Amino acid sequence: MQRWVSRQTNRGKWPDGRRVGRVLVLLAVCILGMVGCSDRGPTPEDQIRALIAAGEQAAEAKDILALRDRVSSKYRDRDGRDKRELLGVITGYFLRHESIHLVTRIDEIHLEGPDRAQVSFYLGAAGQAVSDFDALASLRADIYRIELVVVREEGDWRALSAQWSRAQGGQVIQELL
Repeated sequence: MQRWVSRQTNRGKWPDGRRVGRVLVLLAVCILGMVGCSDRGPTPEDQIRALIAAGEQAAEAKDILALRDRVSSKYRDRDGRDKRELLGVITGYFLRHESIHLVTRIDEIHLEGPDRAQVSFYLGAAGQAVSDFDALASLRADIYRIELVVVREEGDWRALSAQWSRAQGGQVIQELL
């Protein structure tokens, strides 16, 4: 096996005489080609799942600004609340609860077009850390069924409207297991 030698005659070449520059350029082209030819990025469903996950993390961190960015300026829920009022309700929840731990389980994502979808999911909220819905069975946790309409605005998915209701804990947990 030859070692790389750094003599004037072999500078910039592999031990077998090939030029290093050409190999690196070809390698870069291949890598860029794989990236460009691979999946065209996340699907709308993947993006919506990421929206839900980011919302969960922002809520646990009590990051109202991050949540604000995930709500459409056109937001309106069944009770007539707009975006400002919704954020007020969420801020009040943050103030009343010292610690917020959430777990979500998406039931269904139904695309209604390229820029609009309905999402049905369960949200479990507890005052202590929970890893999944199984853990909620032993806690006094609130479980909600949420119907969310999301729209893509300026390339980002945002909540347009939401309906939620308290779910029956034992029944829901049995359904989710």
